[in-house]
Order: sequence, then C-alpha cells, then structure tokens
Amino acid sequence: MFDLSLFLPSVGLGLMLGLVCGAAPFVFHARTRFMILSATLGACRRELMKYALWKRDTLAAVEPEARPVPLGQFQKDQKTGEMLADLETTVNRLHVSLEEEAALVSAHRHDMRAVTGKIKVLRAHVGGQAFSTGVKKTPRIPEFVPATIGLRPSQIQRKHERGFVAVFALFMLMILSVLMFAFMRLATSEPVIATNQMHTAQARAAAESGIEQAIWSLNNSQPVPSGTVSMPTGESFTVTTSPGSQVNQVLVDAHGFASNAQQHITATLWRNPWISTPLLSPVHTTDGQVAGGSSVDSRTSQCGLRDGVWYTNSFEVGGPNAQVNTTPRPVASFDQIKFTAVDLGVLRAIAKVQGTYFSGSTVQNLIFNVGNPLPDHGVVFVDSLTGQVGGPSQDDAQVTVGAVANAAIFKGILVVLGSLTVQNIPVQGILYATSDLNLFATQGNASVVGAMVGHTSITVDTNAGGQVHVTHDCAQIDTLGQTVNGWMLQPATYQEVSG
Repeated sequence: MFDLSLFLPSVGLGLMLGLVCGAAPFVFHARTRFMILSATLGACRRELMKYALWKRDTLAAVEPEARPVPLGQFQKDQKTGEMLADLETTVNRLHVSLEEEAALVSAHRHDMRAVTGKIKVLRAHVGGQAFSTGVKKTPRIPEFVPATIGLRPSQIQRKHERGFVAVFALFMLMILSVLMFAFMRLATSEPVIATNQMHTAQARAAAESGIEQAIWSLNNSQPVPSGTVSMPTGESFTVTTSPGSQVNQVLVDAHGFASNAQQHITATLWRNPWISTPLLSPVHTTDGQVAGGSSVDSRTSQCGLRDGVWYTNSFEVGGPNAQVNTTPRPVASFDQIKFTAVDLGVLRAIAKVQGTYFSGSTVQNLIFNVGNPLPDHGVVFVDSLTGQVGGPSQDDAQVTVGAVANAAIFKGILVVLGSLTVQNIPVQGILYATSDLNLFATQGNASVVGAMVGHTSITVDTNAGGQVHVTHDCAQIDTLGQTVNGWMLQPATYQEVSG
C-alpha cells in the first residue's frame, strides 16, 4: 500500500528547494541568494531529523511490543532509503550552490574593494571636500554589480549614470547644429561679402578715374566734366574742382559708383608755382654781383626779352668782361616767386621717392665730387637740420658741388635749405638756395640754362681762364628742369571719405 505520509514531506521540500534554487538567481542579488541557501540547507537538515523521529514514533505505535529501533536501522528501509537519497542529493546540490554563491560573493567583495580604492584615488586627485577639510568620510560606492561576476549587462545597475548617453548625445547634437548653422550662414554670406568688396574696389577705381580726368583736363586746358560720367565697364563717376589755398593748388572731389557701392575721394593737385607767377629774369636775389668773365643773358626766343637780374637791395656788375644784357632791375620784393612751405614739402616728397633726399648732420659740410657724385637728374633736395626755412644759421646746410673740371651735366632742380656753391659744372634747370648761392668757374666753364634763386645773395664769378654763363630758359623754368610737368597729385593729400 502506498504510504502518503512519506511522499508529502518530500514533495513539499522539493517544491521549496526548486523555488529557491530556480527563481532566486533571477530575483535576488548574490549576497541575498547566499543567505537564502544557507537558511534553506539548515531547514532541510531540521526537517530530515523531524521526519526520522516521526517515522520512529509511527512504527512504535503500530507495533507497541516492538522496541524502539535505533536511527541507523531506518536506512535499511527501502522507501526511507530512497527518500534519504533524494534528500542527500538535494543537500549536495545546495552545498554546491552555496559554494558557488560564496565564490560570487567573494568576487563581488573584491570588485567593491577595487571600486572603493579607485574612488578614493580620484577624490584625492581632484582635491575633494572630504580630503581638503581633513574630515574622514566613507566614499559613496556606486550601486552596481560589476559584469566580472557573470551577470548579464541588463542586470548591471548604474543609478548615477542613468540617462548620461542621452544627455551627451543631445549636447553633441546641439554643438553640431550650431556649427552647421554657422557654416550655412558663412556659405551664404561669403559670396555677398566678396561681391560687395568687388563693387567697393570698382567704385574706388571709378573715383580715382575722376581725379585722373581732372588732372588731364587741367593739363590740357580743357573744362573738367560736369555731371555723371559713365565708363565703358559699367561704373561711373562725378568730379568737381575748386581753388586751393595757393594759386598753384586745386582741390578735387570725386565720387565713384559701381552697382550699389559708392566711394568718395578728395585730393589736392599741385603744379610748379613759377607757371602761375612766372620768373621774369634768370637771376633773383637780395644782393649780388657778376664779375670776371661771367655773363647773364635773358634774351630767349621762347619767352621774349626778360630782365637779366631782379634784386631787392644791391647788385654789381664788375670787371671788363662781365656782362648782363639788360640793366639789373630793383624790385620791392620777390617773395611771390619764393617756394612756400607747401612747395618745399612737395619737392621734398618727390626727392624722397627718387632717393635724392639728403638730411642729417652731414649736410652741414656736404660735398659732391668724383668720390661722391651728384645725381645727374631729378629733384635733389638737401634739407636743413630743422627742416625749416629761416631758422638759425647754424642749422643751415652747407653744400659744395663740383670741385673738378669737366663734370657731368646736371639736369633738374637742386634745392638747398642753406648755402650752395657750384663749381665747374653745367646745369640745365634750376639752382635754388634759401641763403647764399655762388656759381664759380675755377677751371673750364660753368653754366646755368634755366634760372638761379638765392634768398640772401648770388655771386657769379670766374677765375683766370674760366667762363660762367647764365641763360634764361622758359622750358626749364616751367618744368623745374624737366622734373615736374604740369598738374600732379600733391603728396599726402589723397583721402578716402566715408559716407
């Protein structure tokens, strides 16, 4: 007959162990499973002891006359043996599970110690508050189960990192969106900027064309165009002129147009002042003399008869061979033909561009000779120490040119803010000194075809066997020795006006 009393405890115990061993790994953490398995193993042992005692008492009740059988004799019973074998297998399986869980718990503790150590190192590295204040605090261990203990990734819990990937992705998306928007704006605005710059450059060129048109009109005695002048390339300009502060200056105002761009430029035009106020003689000075075998001739085919000498104080023609074709003419002043500060500034700027400008302490005893030749053409400008006219005499330049026979011809204008002595050199152009001007022929001949201007005095003299000739020449005077032809842009006056 089937003994139900033996089956029910085994079924109940098996169901309980199956539930614990099967469901626990999916429900509890390793430490919780370890505690449950330990408690279950103890319960199984207690139930086994209770069942053995119950079986002994049951058999004693059925056979009262029988003596109580020792516990070891129950193992001979077949059903009892089968049940005990099942329980033993279950207990062994629990032991194995318990050992595995113990190993997992040990690994878990090892990982937790490693994480705790890393947290302490990181906090000490960044200087956390717990370390900087000297207060010992227990590091907060991240609540997660490392993957090293065999759990699936879905079982790893990182409460402090939940949503980090989403936030990082949104942040990167924002940055990329800003960059993409900036590149789109750049791609659309760059062509517009380039087009505006091109139109601005075209408008500026058109305005400069207006200035060039004004220069051409003035040099060719033509009226300056009024109104808007259209150009073949599509641009246009307007230009107007007005008198400057001097008779040899003209103010120019030009506007250039190209598409929707406009440029406004102002400038001052300048020309040789001796065109507006002509030099009416080849020699201009305060005091002077012509001596030795020297001559001054003001008769020219281009200009007609002019005065040979203009002077304001005294002038002497001495010696039997000295000649002036007309009587020297006294005048109240010849300031009108002196270079102004503006005129000297223009000539100084031209000389700097040509590389024929001299200044500094060396000008107080500057000698041009074979070893240091005078430039043979152009505007040569020798400045005073102060760069001003009429300063202390010790600041004036002292220049000597020549000193050897048969020197090369100088073509141009030589301006000295001080005293100038020219020896044995032919000149085609202008000699101009703000103090004394001397022209000597100590060996051979010396000549000036053009004009001489000395603010303080002029001396034209020769030595035995030498000759000096001064001849008036309108072409040399009007072009300052073929260096300045008509109207030109005055240096440092070009200006772009906004608006």
